[in-house]
Amino acid sequence: RGGAGPAPATSSPPDTSAAVPDEVRSTAPSSSSQTMSQGMTQSSAVSTHFSQRDDTRVQRDRREAGKIDFAQLSGRLQQRVSDREEKKLKKEFEDRIGKLAADVEAMSPNLRAGDAFEACTERLRESGAEFDEAKSRARKAAHAFNKIKKERAGRFNDAFNHVDEALKTIYTDMTKSS
Repeated sequence: RGGAGPAPATSSPPDTSAAVPDEVRSTAPSSSSQTMSQGMTQSSAVSTHFSQRDDTRVQRDRREAGKIDFAQLSGRLQQRVSDREEKKLKKEFEDRIGKLAADVEAMSPNLRAGDAFEACTERLRESGAEFDEAKSRARKAAHAFNKIKKERAGRFNDAFNHVDEALKTIYTDMTKSS
């Protein structure tokens, strides 16, 4: 591949030991204890990055970094940029993160509205159940009322018919004698 394009996502990071000039390598100490002690100071010709090459944490970090899939990043973000451009990108991302955080914060009342909606729905279910129960009691009461109403009407009609028959006989007896 060409030198300017992004590296494949599955490749591991480049070996940095090959990038060290021969002059720096020749000044590097030979023992690992000297490497660690000189690697911690700024006066060393070898930077801490190269002196910690054998550290297990650095090796683990490199392996993990090799697993990152940069394919979803735009081409602009996959290319190496200058410090100024990097600061500009960092500022853009921080602004974008701030905007997204504000959007999430603005959604919080909507989350509370969802809780209120659920509470309202629960109250509606309860009142619906109470309404159905009251409707059932009202039907039973109306049925009992109609039953008593029919019974009273039947008794009244029986009494009326009895009185009517009695009055008819009395009236017919009164009209015969005259």
